[in-house]
Amino acid sequence: MSNRYTEEKRGGSRELALIGLGVLAALCVGLVRSSRAAQPASFDPVPRVSYWAADRDGDHVFGLDAELLLRTKKRVQRPLRVAGRVDGGAWILHAMGSRTEPHGLLRIDEWGVTQAATSLAESLDLVTWRGRDALVIERGTGAGGVDRVLRFAAGGRETRLFEGPGLRCLGVQGERLLVGDAQGGVTVLLPDKGEARPRVVPCGEAAVASLVAVSATDRDAGWWLLLDDFAGTLARLGPDLRPLWSTATRVNASGLVASLTGDGVWLADETRPVVCRYGERGRLRFQRDVSLAGLARGVALAEGGVLFTAPGALLRFDEHGQAQPGQGGFQFLVDVTAVPARAEPDG
Repeated sequence: MSNRYTEEKRGGSRELALIGLGVLAALCVGLVRSSRAAQPASFDPVPRVSYWAADRDGDHVFGLDAELLLRTKKRVQRPLRVAGRVDGGAWILHAMGSRTEPHGLLRIDEWGVTQAATSLAESLDLVTWRGRDALVIERGTGAGGVDRVLRFAAGGRETRLFEGPGLRCLGVQGERLLVGDAQGGVTVLLPDKGEARPRVVPCGEAAVASLVAVSATDRDAGWWLLLDDFAGTLARLGPDLRPLWSTATRVNASGLVASLTGDGVWLADETRPVVCRYGERGRLRFQRDVSLAGLARGVALAEGGVLFTAPGALLRFDEHGQAQPGQGGFQFLVDVTAVPARAEPDG
């Protein structure tokens, strides 16, 4: 399967072709919205951002409302991951040049104004903890050159949570943080208590590509796990991380998106124009051909649908996988995140 680090440039000719297809498809299916999307709603004192989207090649992060119209934007060099905060802002992981050069972490408010910034070594994945702090994997900076899981408070204060070799992805559910590694292992951390549970290997020794909670609030609901193997193995884990079932999807996905209606998980193929949804016991609920290839990261919608990034566009699908109006005009989107339910600003 393909390397899943979004900061690595895909082949030049293939990328240009995908971008062209993205823009063409967006125009053909009406994804390029009205002229209102071309400018932020500067008359509104509150941007009311619902989603943040990272355009790596466009060097921007865009704040979009619930209709995917532009509300604000922030110029950021090569943004790779973005994670929404409860104050309407976001954390942004970005590259300062090539993959071998340092990365940076920014916190912006809902108007796109920088509130904190810090430098990192090459880093992977980004999630928020309780909608406020940032959690990242920093490569090769731990004892003996292992990777580290770092926590950053709103002002940028850093706390080391965990060290281990070959760390690949993070997943959050309630007070638990799960860390997947390149040997199929999963470690449970309790960041607020400073505890780490023993590492387990639920489904074989292929690298863990994605870990997402079945439910953000019900810790007994368990987890979805995707392995980076040739079969595209999807597994459902119980709350104790024991596998309940697994299935070969044959989908080359960069991640999983758990449905907010609690009845399945979404995958999109990076190399084929396909999006699919799996339900209980590994049953394929449907597979849909879509307008272009190159779909990558996604975010679930409240009504059961999903948003996926694609070259040049955000694609939206309803709960049945049918295409809905999206948004185009980007260069190369690599991540999208929802803003959590609003809360008071950090003290």
